[in-house]
Amino acid sequence: MPTRRSSPHNPADREPSNVSYAHLERRRESLQQRLERVRPVVKAGAAYRTARTLLGRKYVQASLAARVAVLQAAEFIISLLEKTPPL
Repeated sequence: MPTRRSSPHNPADREPSNVSYAHLERRRESLQQRLERVRPVVKAGAAYRTARTLLGRKYVQASLAARVAVLQAAEFIISLLEKTPPL
């Protein structure tokens, strides 16, 4: 079987060229602010800790392309936390 080569035209293989570190940092800061505004009862849950981990350690360890995905995941979790009804 011939060796497969990845296509240079595959968009998944390329880092996003229109995203800068500064833009991602601003987005991360805004997500951190949203996360801090959730109700105290929500902060005791595992989803809150997961979002904090994503915005902290996981974000710092990720490459530029992976940071976009980390921020998207954190934004999704934060939106769920904001919509959580009071107990």
